[in-house]
Amino acid sequence: MKRTIRELEKIAEVYAIARRRERRSIEFYRQAAAEVEGEAEKKLLSELADMEEAHFQQMQSWYDEAVAKLRKLRER
Repeated sequence: MKRTIRELEKIAEVYAIARRRERRSIEFYRQAAAEVEGEAEKKLLSELADMEEAHFQQMQSWYDEAVAKLRKLRER
């Protein structure tokens, strides 16, 4: 399906917002893990941070794809 420049701009914007939110979640879980005393809690919070990191990487990949498609459309 072909997308317009405006549609791709909106998609890239959504991914940019999602990346920022994922980054904040990563920071929250890492900070919380540093502050709790229990090892089980530290482990859980660290695992949650790692999951958020994976989400961030996926959002980054999709953002990069959208931006690349935008560049191609704009070059036409």
